[in-house]
Amino acid sequence: MTDKETFRHVIGHFASGVTVLTSRDKDDDFGATASAVSSLSLEPPMLLVCLNTRGSTQQAIHASRAFGVNILDEDQGVVAERFASPHGPKFEGLNVERGEDGVPLLADSLAYCECRVAEDVVAGTHRVFLANVTRAVAREGSPLTYFRGKFGRFEVEQDRVVYGELRSRILSRSFSLDDSLDIGTLAKDLDVLPATVHHAVTKLVADGLLERDPQRGYVVKPVTPESSEQA
Repeated sequence: MTDKETFRHVIGHFASGVTVLTSRDKDDDFGATASAVSSLSLEPPMLLVCLNTRGSTQQAIHASRAFGVNILDEDQGVVAERFASPHGPKFEGLNVERGEDGVPLLADSLAYCECRVAEDVVAGTHRVFLANVTRAVAREGSPLTYFRGKFGRFEVEQDRVVYGELRSRILSRSFSLDDSLDIGTLAKDLDVLPATVHHAVTKLVADGLLERDPQRGYVVKPVTPESSEQA
């Protein structure tokens, strides 16, 4: 049988999204970061989630039979780290809404589902919940990801296309040295999300083709033979 450390290393190569599972029991709110979340059924809409049996959030869900699955946005790594800790005021300062069962929902997350437990079973160190989704909400954006013990950003083909287009414009001098690159304007011009443009300009700053001016924002640096060759 595979030992624990080998399994941890191998399964860490599986990239996943990041969620915060939230619940309310006896007038107290609970929450824990979790990546073991999966769609189970479309008819009826159901999710499968797993939590360690030692956690207080697992105990709250088991008792209340209701919980929320908050899918985190790519900029919410700090939120994921906060809820991954067993200590501290987890909900303080966050935009929290209440679901139909009083469950706290993270309103600024990329998406969330309200769930009611249909069945649960203990397997190994975790409890597996099979739950019906009673309500689901989503907004535009990109998800936070988890890979080999680290939070990150999911890079899609569109990210590479936008980066390549902006780099090409800079190297061909379509942008002058006097131009200030506005992320919102570029997003409309390229018909993409502002987060996609922000990701591209951040890489272009690292390439030495743009710089961040405190007053003007992102501006084009002079293209020299050295910077052009490096890019």
